[in-house]
Amino acid sequence: EARASRKMDVWSVAMCAMQGIFQVPVLEPWMMEWQKETGSHAKFFAWLGDYDAEPIIEGDMEKHIHNIDPGLCMILKRMLTRD
Repeated sequence: EARASRKMDVWSVAMCAMQGIFQVPVLEPWMMEWQKETGSHAKFFAWLGDYDAEPIIEGDMEKHIHNIDPGLCMILKRMLTRD
């Protein structure tokens, strides 16, 4: 059963900020790769909903945002926490 939550608004704002920073839809490469691999978006949506999956912001992406503004990086990481 699908449920709506105010947390979805927080997630959406953070993803808009990420797109502004990187000037591309940040998660699109994963979505397109898995869609090509499986023929559907199910794997991508399962990954998005997996609370145990790796954080959205990590590695080079995290370093880039941190170099722009450490506080912004911290806020975005918290906004994109899966809980």
